[in-house]
Amino acid sequence: YKLVLLYVGVKDLAELVSEGQTFYNVSFQYPGESRERSSGDGVVALQFMLAVLSEFYDNLPFLPVDGVFGPRTRQAVTAFQQMAGLPQTGVADETTWDAIYEAYAGAASAILSDGVRFPAELSDSAAREEFETYALSTRLTQFPGYPLSLGSRDRKGGAA
Repeated sequence: YKLVLLYVGVKDLAELVSEGQTFYNVSFQYPGESRERSSGDGVVALQFMLAVLSEFYDNLPFLPVDGVFGPRTRQAVTAFQQMAGLPQTGVADETTWDAIYEAYAGAASAILSDGVRFPAELSDSAAREEFETYALSTRLTQFPGYPLSLGSRDRKGGAA
């Protein structure tokens, strides 16, 4: 992981920053207003959604998920509010939360419909059950799960 961290620092590849982290059982229900100095599970969910969206929108800064609503989280919320045409308060009120969740759900839906990363056809029931759990979590920043070697191409034909 230290080598990956060094590589990310040199190449700034957001898809490797996670170091294998996945988020399970994250509640996307509005937890109440979040603002600077807030902390907890609601802030984790907010930061997670904004971190995923930052991979799709250049104007959203990358945001580490640490559960503390600090200046970087406020900056990301403000940037999202500007992008969404909302008042730029830097506070994640219910309107902002709903807009962030809607954008996140759209991005997740687009990725989950990718038949290469998320194949729909599974042969046995144990694999199907495991896949259903897997499909509910994000792998936007995760290795897709097939072996690579020198000169390999991904399943879409691109260089790996």
